[in-house]
Amino acid sequence: MTQSRIAVVVLVLAFGACGDDAAAPTTTVQATPGTTLAPGTPAVCGPLAEVVRLSNEFSLRLNGVMTDIYTAAATGEDLSADAEAELLDDFRGAFADATELIDELIGHYDAAAALAEPELAADIVAVRDGTLMLMPILTEAFEEADTFVELDTRFDTALTDPEVAEASMTAGLAALSIDEFTIPECGFKVSNS
Repeated sequence: MTQSRIAVVVLVLAFGACGDDAAAPTTTVQATPGTTLAPGTPAVCGPLAEVVRLSNEFSLRLNGVMTDIYTAAATGEDLSADAEAELLDDFRGAFADATELIDELIGHYDAAAALAEPELAADIVAVRDGTLMLMPILTEAFEEADTFVELDTRFDTALTDPEVAEASMTAGLAALSIDEFTIPECGFKVSNS
């Protein structure tokens, strides 16, 4: 398993977990917004804070395995078939655990969109829709791939589909646009950039 293939896997998961443009893979998690928002904070900040909390939880569930993957890549040596299978099983299990949060996450996106002004609501829906499109692709790839090379190939094929690529780009740009509202108005950012 090469470092570039590992990086692709982590890059895709960083996007899927955080709904951002994923300019670089990361295993850091931003501070979770407080559950008590300042007086006068727009109502939309509440469900957006929950989006960030759940995105952080998703990332935390994957971070242990992602660290193991980077450690394996740093050696510059290919893993044995058994070691790769074990690491992929760990990754598959962590991803399955993390996907349990998706329904709740989507509910908070929907609540935020219902409270937002039209332009902000459109950005929220774009991030939600990007997440909804990407998660089944990731899930299927994990369920069917037996090696990281195969996982990489499946991701590459899926993510070069024009519809998926466009939705991913739109979601990434929308997340950055949401930040333009949430940073000054809510006191936190939604993207992981």
